[in-house]
Amino acid sequence: MLSEIIAITGIFFGLIIAYYTKEELEYGKKYFILIQFAVLITLFFISLNYNTFYFIIGAVIGILIRNPFIYFGILALNSVNQVISSIIIFIYCLTDGSIIFMKRNFKIIIMDLFLFILPFILIIFKIDLLPILSGGIFGIILYNIYIKFLKSSN
Repeated sequence: MLSEIIAITGIFFGLIIAYYTKEELEYGKKYFILIQFAVLITLFFISLNYNTFYFIIGAVIGILIRNPFIYFGILALNSVNQVISSIIIFIYCLTDGSIIFMKRNFKIIIMDLFLFILPFILIIFKIDLLPILSGGIFGIILYNIYIKFLKSSN
């Protein structure tokens, strides 16, 4: 449980670092996005599930629910190696906190925290979300490739 809490605090550390490095944020924005993309790909391979049916369902859900924090909550809860997953989630949250600071849209933090905590609440009802995890992260990766790379080139 401690590793999950440390993972999500990356958002707040990202905000603090961004506050003290305001003049560097604009130059680092493209690197923040690349780091987030690399983290999503890494988490995809960590969570890879070979059940095709659940993978497809997860990919569709990932395209519809594009906020990765719900999948981070699932991964933090069910990962075989929680420490490594938490470190990777922390890195994503660190960059996300910096991007949130740049956009000045602090309401996103509340949504991110809610989505991260949601899988912990669903465990009470014995709902297993692990099978859709890798498909969900893959759906987010596909959407990001489309929006950030393919759509921007048109």
